[in-house]
Amino acid sequence: INRKEIDELNAQLSDRKTTLNQNQRKQDSKKNEYNLLKSMIDNLEGFPESIKFLKRNVPVFESKDVFSDLINCQDQYKIALENIIAPYANFFIVDTIQDATKAIEKLKDHNIGKASFFVLEIVDKLTLPAFEIFPEFISVLEIIETNNKYKKLMHLLFSQVYIARENESIAIEQYADKSIKIIEANGTLVLDKWSIS
Repeated sequence: INRKEIDELNAQLSDRKTTLNQNQRKQDSKKNEYNLLKSMIDNLEGFPESIKFLKRNVPVFESKDVFSDLINCQDQYKIALENIIAPYANFFIVDTIQDATKAIEKLKDHNIGKASFFVLEIVDKLTLPAFEIFPEFISVLEIIETNNKYKKLMHLLFSQVYIARENESIAIEQYADKSIKIIEANGTLVLDKWSIS
């Protein structure tokens, strides 16, 4: 082996060490990010005290979901969907009226605050509202991904909620007499029944 080959091998070794160090830093960064997110989830960061209390102190609620955990959609609709579900995001989904009543009593007994609930036993008894199709809009029901157990609840909440297709100009006045909510894909609310914002 001559000096030139040794220099080339040393350069390759140096490059590989640099790449290895970069990959290790990326891995450490991802691991730290994962640990932070896991900690936030485990500590229920961002949730009201009432939800934290129920999740930690009422056994039946350890496995209960809040509304925002039940649905998903394609990335292009996430902002719009987050704005649409905002009023319901922290509602617990429970099977029975008894589950909701017990939770309310626990919160009251411990002076923790309030929580809201969607009760599936009530939802199952309700009649689904009519569903209109507007070619210029995408029904929120078409983009939501959820467990079949919650489909009826989603239909009750969102059967009259639509997302404007991208690059579609909306003639708001033609929908003013409809009881629908239209939101742009970027999250900007266009029309909500009788108000515009």
